[in-house]
Amino acid sequence: MTAGEVLHEIRMLGGRVEARGDRIRVDAPKGALNPEHRQLLATLKPEVLALLQTKGDEELLESRMERLGVRIAIDRATGAALLVFTDADADAVHGVAVVQKPYEVMLTIAQRRELTADLDYYERIIRRQTER
Repeated sequence: MTAGEVLHEIRMLGGRVEARGDRIRVDAPKGALNPEHRQLLATLKPEVLALLQTKGDEELLESRMERLGVRIAIDRATGAALLVFTDADADAVHGVAVVQKPYEVMLTIAQRRELTADLDYYERIIRRQTER
């Protein structure tokens, strides 16, 4: 199982995984995680930390997108990931990309970096508009 698959499985079980420095913190319903999950998190720790890509106590990428109502489109030909803000955006990319909710797709490290940069930019724009 890959780091992305472990994180995805834990999230599907209702768990929340975040990086705290060089440690992994997991909040999950009682009994959701089994010993195999814990062992995989320990074994795959460097990969898990890289996937989480958090800075301190920042929200996970997926949580940020979910909070903003943003979806993800993955280009079928190139694998490039982009943010989808509206139903019109989703319709526009329908023929060339697969649109999914944040926790429905396992992202590569490159896709996570791309989406994180895009989301950071989007949130800066929102902050500027609300400050006016």
